[in-house]
This record gives sequence, structure tokens and C-alpha cells, in this order.
Amino acid sequence: MPFRAHPFRQRGFSLLEVLIAALIFAIGLLGLAGLQARMLAAANSSYERSAAVMSAYTILDAMRAAVMSTTDPGTRSTLAAAYVSSDWRCSSPSGSTLPLADLKTWIDSMRGTSTNPPLVHPSACGRVTAIDANTFTYRAEVCWNDSAGGDNTDGGNCLGGKPATIISVTSRVWSRL
Repeated sequence: MPFRAHPFRQRGFSLLEVLIAALIFAIGLLGLAGLQARMLAAANSSYERSAAVMSAYTILDAMRAAVMSTTDPGTRSTLAAAYVSSDWRCSSPSGSTLPLADLKTWIDSMRGTSTNPPLVHPSACGRVTAIDANTFTYRAEVCWNDSAGGDNTDGGNCLGGKPATIISVTSRVWSRL
């Protein structure tokens, strides 16, 4: 009795079918690896943004404490004005006044020091601008080279027009009410 092959009775897989299945599986794993890398970058960017907001509130709270520490209106205005700069502060200022000491602590904490890791990013810069000095309304801004890619390419950003992320917080540091 001659042997006849019946296609419906075939058992197992051919080598070609196994190779195609392995290729599809490998492509899926590569896609998952890429997704994982993007998720890590997004999580780090989210952390940096949260730290930047906290840092902006830190300098505004320091301003508030300094301004409220005196009862003289002229001294309040002078103290608040000492925090203001139209330029980005990317290095710690030197000096012995309270505003300069607060700004030094702020910049050092954002950028990190030799003994402390950076709170935001090693490229972080900050500035405080007056929105309305008469109502003691100020804006604290933090700018850095975001790991997930910044969207601000203005020539006036802290990186000189390269993509950066800028977080801005506005607050009144003293109220006459």
C-alpha cells in the first residue's frame, strides 16, 4: 500500500512558519522597548516640570517672607526689587544681602551643587520679573533643557533660542489688605 500525504493530517510547524512567528514577536518586542523609553522620558519630564513649579513657588515664598519681615513700605519695595532681574540667572549670584542669599539658594537647588543633586536640571536657570510693583505682583520663571524636548525656541529663553521648557508662576507677595 503506497503512502499518500494528506495535507489535513500534517502535524507540527515548518521551519519557515517558526521563523515568521519569531520575526513578528521580535518586532513587537522592539515596539515595546521604544514605548518604554518614551515613557521614561515623559516621566522624567513630568518630574522636572513639577520640581520647576515647586522651585518657582519657593523663590516667591522667600520674597514674601522678606517683604513681610519689615513694616516700612519703602523697604518692602526695595527688598522686592532686589529679587528682580530681566536676565536669566544661570549661575549663583554672590553677595551678603537677604535677596542675593535667597537667589543663590534658589539657583543652587535647581541646578544642583557638588554635594546635592539638581532639583530641576543641571541646565536650569531662573528669573523673577515684576508684573506690577505697586501691587507687589511678581512672576518667577524657571527655564531648562527638558529631557523630553522643550517647545520654547524664543531667542530670549535661557538656552539662547535652542528648545527649552519654561515654567512660569505669578503671585502677589504682599497685600495691603
